[in-house]
Amino acid sequence: MRRTRRPGASRGLDGRLPSEHGPKRQVAVWMPAFAGMTMAVLLLLTTAACAAQRPSAQAQPKSGTPMPAPAQQSMINLSLVEALVATKHEQLAGVFGFVSEANAGPAFADLLFRDPKALKLFLKKGEADLKQTGAISVWDKEVYLYLVTIQSNASLVGTASIPAKLFDRVTTLSLAPGVPLSVLKMGKK
Repeated sequence: MRRTRRPGASRGLDGRLPSEHGPKRQVAVWMPAFAGMTMAVLLLLTTAACAAQRPSAQAQPKSGTPMPAPAQQSMINLSLVEALVATKHEQLAGVFGFVSEANAGPAFADLLFRDPKALKLFLKKGEADLKQTGAISVWDKEVYLYLVTIQSNASLVGTASIPAKLFDRVTTLSLAPGVPLSVLKMGKK
């Protein structure tokens, strides 16, 4: 049986009509079209998901709305003031005024961990207090304990660790008895 050519049907590069290619050729022709449609649907879904995650324009503050005031500066712990003076970082007292009292110890320990000169000066102050009164302030003890904790996780911080000699001094002071600053000041000669 001879196939007749339909009007408008064109022969392919191999000289055959599309109907002469059989079912495999028809599937092969539809696959790129199906893949293109799949990509278009995925692109639409991705765009819709991103648009849903984006905050709406109503959630944005209007240009006439005043910005909230920054946190108020507060009084800082006297032990922190003493530590800042001992480490020659008095200029940071204003910055620590914006740090809550609960976070001041860890923040100061982080400063000491990153500044070896300040750490040496703080150790010198702690050793002098221990020699004169047999104790250190509770706040200083807390800072030394934070330094021990930071040192044990130094790889997480991403900075060099404290040298062994300095760390021995830190651990010694972290084990010293801690007393309130007022008691420590009364005990000094």
